Amino acid sequence: MRHLLQASCRAIISGAALALLASCGQASSTGGASGLSPTLAVMRPTVHPDHGTPWMAPEARDAKMLLYVGDEDKTNDVFIYDFPSGKAVGKLTGFDGPSGLCVDAAGDVYVPNLMNGTTVEYAHGGTKVLNTYDAGGVSIGCSVDSKGDLAVTNYEGTMTVYAGGKSNRGTRYTDSSCGGDWQPAGYDDKGNLYLEGVNASNGVVICELPADSTSMRVVSSSGIGIGNAGAVTWDGKYLVLSGNPIGSGSQGSELLVRVTEGADGSLQAVSDTQLVDSCYDGYVDIPLPFILGEKNTPVNRVQGHTVLGPNTWCTNSGYSKVEYWKYPKGGAPFAQLSNPPNAPDGAVVSIAE
Repeated sequence: MRHLLQASCRAIISGAALALLASCGQASSTGGASGLSPTLAVMRPTVHPDHGTPWMAPEARDAKMLLYVGDEDKTNDVFIYDFPSGKAVGKLTGFDGPSGLCVDAAGDVYVPNLMNGTTVEYAHGGTKVLNTYDAGGVSIGCSVDSKGDLAVTNYEGTMTVYAGGKSNRGTRYTDSSCGGDWQPAGYDDKGNLYLEGVNASNGVVICELPADSTSMRVVSSSGIGIGNAGAVTWDGKYLVLSGNPIGSGSQGSELLVRVTEGADGSLQAVSDTQLVDSCYDGYVDIPLPFILGEKNTPVNRVQGHTVLGPNTWCTNSGYSKVEYWKYPKGGAPFAQLSNPPNAPDGAVVSIAE
């Protein structure tokens, strides 16, 4: 479903075909302070959420680590597994394309609904909805910083930040210089929020919402080498930008680039990790890699040791994969989930605190 959205809305989001807004939404200004954006109402494919009863095995509540995987366009459920055994221990229901999951310091899991713009919060091992956040648009991913601020990124080029995780304290940001086709944003350990966008020439643009700032800015970078935008995450030591390497097209080996911030705010690549697989001669497409460390990110201060990733290229090839790679070694996956959802998109591990 993510790929269908990219194909149908790219021209509109880049501003190149405003006359086609009727086919993918209409914009209406909300006014407000610097950084606040108009609201985009996007027409979405029909989704049929599973409104069955969620369930959770008794042992899930006592499990140290739980793996949550969203099935974004088949069952529309979130499947829960013991980690690392992979035993199925629960299921959450009632979503509209769960995608781009994130986790906070306490182990609460947040599930963005790709197709209705809401994000729903659950406790580690719980089935009760704790909070619902309505960012509107096509919610493609989320991230939580060490203060508990929740950022929800919309594919159309807006981002809503909920201060302290309060659902009634959301501020919406946008910046046309950051390009369209925004991908899931990620916090570093200082509370700076970064995202990768796509400009009119299909180049990757990196933007930052600095901590305690009210406006976004384009960030200059060197040595990144990403030709197809992906997500931003934190590995316990470095900010990590993901995407396919330059020259690989829309699929290829997935590249995870560790970066540091210079005194002038620019990003410099330190090193990178390439993830490869056997799908169509090594093609890999992991829009939402999750780097697992010793604690829940971004509190995690120990560099991540495992990358979790639903390989959407494999899904498009007719079979599903949720795979595990050694980090920062990379290379081929060392294991995979034995019973993944039909169309996995977004995976996180919640560590009980």
